[in-house]
Parts: sequence; structure tokens; C-alpha cells
Amino acid sequence: MKIIKKSVQLVIISLILVACSSDDSYENSRENQEPVEISLPVELTELVLRGEGVVQGQIFQVTDPITGIDIESTCFTMDLVDPSTSRVIGTLQDCNLETVVFEDGSMISHVITTFSIDGQGTITSIAEVLQKPIEHGVYRTFFDPLKDNIIQGTENFQGIKGTVALRGEVDLTQFEQGIVRFNCTFTIKFVK
Repeated sequence: MKIIKKSVQLVIISLILVACSSDDSYENSRENQEPVEISLPVELTELVLRGEGVVQGQIFQVTDPITGIDIESTCFTMDLVDPSTSRVIGTLQDCNLETVVFEDGSMISHVITTFSIDGQGTITSIAEVLQKPIEHGVYRTFFDPLKDNIIQGTENFQGIKGTVALRGEVDLTQFEQGIVRFNCTFTIKFVK
């Protein structure tokens, strides 16, 4: 794992809700934000991030990292938030490769998640996310990896290994229109 040194500074740009559209207001909103500088610890071993927003899904060709097969996938891109400060620090993209629905209404989704942290790089993980209904159209999401599930890192995260766990909720009441509301917390634990 590449060690992130204290001297490394993040330039973090606050975002307005990412809505997976070709609307120019997203780009304009990022250009008009004041950068905020924060210092990272000497060695990063755990990172807690939140993916949130009401987003429209988009269809992309995604390669399943396990089978190597290209799959047409619905992907949702949303704000990536630092829960300790509530600041937007990048974007998170969830791509659903396959979902299995059970008789009790619960689901398991095979998902690739990419965390894009402004000025630092990306972390991509794979998960089998359990979604259990808690009320009409709203599901509790859960995933605890038993082994490393980080499949790729770029820039400061190149070559990293570790796990990405998930706890949260998704609102699928507008899923027929391709719209999902996310409020999901991810815990990334890096291994040396």
C-alpha cells in the first residue's frame, strides 16, 4: 500500500448534488466553489465515507472483474461525503452488475463501487450487497467482506489492498423511472 504522508495536502471542492445528467449546472457549481485544504494523517489505515443523493441511473458497459465479461450495467453517480465534516470530497459511482430477488422481498446485488476522491485518486471495490425491505420501497443495505474486496486503486491509492464494508439505506420508490435515493456509509480498511 502506498503510504499517504502528512505533507500531502488535499484540495477539496464542495459539490452540489450530482444528478447523473448532462446538465451544465454541475460543472458550473464545482468551478465556483472555494477550495478547502486539510492534512492527512501520516499513515491512513481506515477511511469512512458516505455516498448520498437522489440520482438518475445511466447505462454503461462495465467489465465484471471476476468473469472478465462486459455487462450492460445501470450505474448511479452521487456525492461522496466526509461524514465527520459533511463536506463533499468527490463522487461515488455504484454499478449494479446483477440483482437476485428473493421471495421475502430482500435482494442481493453484485455491485462495483468506485470512490473518486478529489486530488487523491480512486478506489474501486466489488461487493455482494444485501438489501432488506424496511418499509414500502425503502431497503436497508449491508455488506461485510470476508476477504479483500478492493480491486483497483489509482494515484495515491495505486496498489492498495483492503476491505470496503457498507451500511445504509436506499429508497427505490422511484426505481421504475431509474431514480434511487442513496444514504450509505462505507468503511474502507487498508491492509499493509
